[in-house]
Amino acid sequence: MKNESFAKTCLQEAFVKLLSEYPFDEITITDISLKAGVSRTTFYRLYTSKEDLLKEIKINTLKNTYATVKTISSGDINKGYVEFYKKVYDCRNDIKVYAKAQILNYNNFVDNNLIDNIHIELGFKDEFEKAAYLGALGALAARWIRNDFKETPEEMAQITIRTIKLKANDHE
Repeated sequence: MKNESFAKTCLQEAFVKLLSEYPFDEITITDISLKAGVSRTTFYRLYTSKEDLLKEIKINTLKNTYATVKTISSGDINKGYVEFYKKVYDCRNDIKVYAKAQILNYNNFVDNNLIDNIHIELGFKDEFEKAAYLGALGALAARWIRNDFKETPEEMAQITIRTIKLKANDHE
């Protein structure tokens, strides 16, 4: 199991590196395997295709980013949002590579697959509230990315809090 995890990490890192250098369509399984230092057999034991590998990379990146959302419900809302935006900022190079490779559309920073794979408890009444909340948070993050991170994570946290308060006030 440890070797499988290591091989997956190597393959994911190799693929991201290759995506920063070449278009998606020009990258082969052989290229990925050679760059990762594993055999094609190992690749196919772990993934069915490069699209499958890509899907896992995207989900893992966004899951790690959105994992900080859990801290929002545990007290200091501002701190939770600052941590979220710091994670997005820390992933900025990967996110830009994904966008360049047309893997991640800034306008669709959060997709249904991601929403289904994120398990957070913020008191949502149903799956629609969760989707709306994560979609809004994703839209704010996407705008920040498109603006090339001009605002600090702290400023983005304040913008998010203001936005959510406006939404909440609309329904009181």
